[in-house]
Amino acid sequence: MKSNYLKGEFNPEQVDKIFALENEDTMNKFKSIVSNIPMEMVEITERIITYAQARLGKSLNDSIYIHLTDHIHFAIERYKNNQPIKME
Repeated sequence: MKSNYLKGEFNPEQVDKIFALENEDTMNKFKSIVSNIPMEMVEITERIITYAQARLGKSLNDSIYIHLTDHIHFAIERYKNNQPIKME
């Protein structure tokens, strides 16, 4: 299922968290990625980033949301399609 919240198709009562990226360019890139992947990938990424920030005791650059979401989605799609994932 693709995310439709960017098109205004969501139930406000189901909103758990709101992502607010500081940089407009970063926000536009994030919107582009999110519109093409399942919302579960965004949720997984958010949980990973929240955990990392808590463990490190510092904030991470907003661009991590774009790159990590894209990376996780790409890796899972390759796995589902039985394509090799190299660990170097």
